Amino acid sequence: MGAGCVSTAGGLKCYRFGAVINQGLQEMYQLVYPHGSRPRQFGSIRYDNQMMKALWAMTIVVVAGILGGALAISYFGMNFQSSVTASLAAVVNAGPAYNGEWGPPGSADWPEYFDMHPAQKLILVILMFLGRLEFIVVFSTLNIIFWLRR
Repeated sequence: MGAGCVSTAGGLKCYRFGAVINQGLQEMYQLVYPHGSRPRQFGSIRYDNQMMKALWAMTIVVVAGILGGALAISYFGMNFQSSVTASLAAVVNAGPAYNGEWGPPGSADWPEYFDMHPAQKLILVILMFLGRLEFIVVFSTLNIIFWLRR
């Protein structure tokens, strides 16, 4: 699943995914039993609306980053399915999740990493960097308004 249980290589992403799934199940429970009450927790950690807003914001930013990266990669000649797979593999830092042999034999739709256009490789490097350091942290660090108010 990733590196350590709370590392940015996968553990935090899995925790966030589990918490979002748990929140969805909680919402479904509320639809069936509108006056019922269940503890809002994921594992042993209780969460509130503020934490769920942060988790949903992170989920939306990661999905937007994956789709934006896939569009940028597909601009240089890859089909969309292979570019989404390469983009997802780069964001979660799991290089073997993309394999050039998945496409039809002799097809250029699923190129190996070394056959990709240099711009595609650069996009994948940026996605790997953003996925490893977490999108929200990088974007908040680049927030000029925050730094000007200090």
